[in-house]
Amino acid sequence: MLKLSQADEYRGLAIVAFIDLLGYSEYVNKNWKSGESEALDTILKMKREFLTEPGGAIIRIKGHNDHDKARYVPHIINISDSFVFVTRFHKWYQPLDMFGAVAGLCGAVISLARLTTKHGFAIRGGVELENVYQAGSEIIGPAFNAAYTLEAKIAKRCRVVVGPNFMATTSCINDATTMLCGLFNRDADNMISIHHSTPDLIEPMIKIRDNAPENVRYKYEYYFSNVAKTDFCPTKGQWRKTRTPHAQR
Repeated sequence: MLKLSQADEYRGLAIVAFIDLLGYSEYVNKNWKSGESEALDTILKMKREFLTEPGGAIIRIKGHNDHDKARYVPHIINISDSFVFVTRFHKWYQPLDMFGAVAGLCGAVISLARLTTKHGFAIRGGVELENVYQAGSEIIGPAFNAAYTLEAKIAKRCRVVVGPNFMATTSCINDATTMLCGLFNRDADNMISIHHSTPDLIEPMIKIRDNAPENVRYKYEYYFSNVAKTDFCPTKGQWRKTRTPHAQR
């Protein structure tokens, strides 16, 4: 039986992002019969690069006795070609810590998007703020379920959509919302997504799109329509939470 220390276990509030690589399954199937390990080597290389150079800000969390020691960056869990980011909170977290968590997680998503594009893949995902139970690399709970559902059923194209709890909380961070304006887009279906399109990645993305089967190329067009678009700014009271999450108890 796997034994976990108390520090490895967490039950409480978290921001969870579930990110998948578009086209990776087709890439594996296409290269499987050759008997080569190219597909595995590619995903392992991406994981090594991302884990050694994680994106996102370092987030300081105010504690009772370890104010200067407590730091948070998204914890990364890998499941095949999927990346799960988990930013956890303790019961004493402050609004400024939530701002850091949002900015840090968005930074990690943007950094991952740049890395995967370099290796020939776009990303699709979902993000939500809710409660989870995490033990090592195992995670369950409403936040994970919501993030996975957003990726699997809502995102559909190469975008990372955010859920209502995440957006409502982000909109209520006083004096910090204007600093987050450049991180989000409002899409045609009224969903909010993390802005990860940049002009320097247009050429790699064109290559990714053109190499994809013709019937799925529409999934990549979203990227090009949002390169210069960061038109959504979180506004207090604009969003409602579906439920009120609670921090760790």
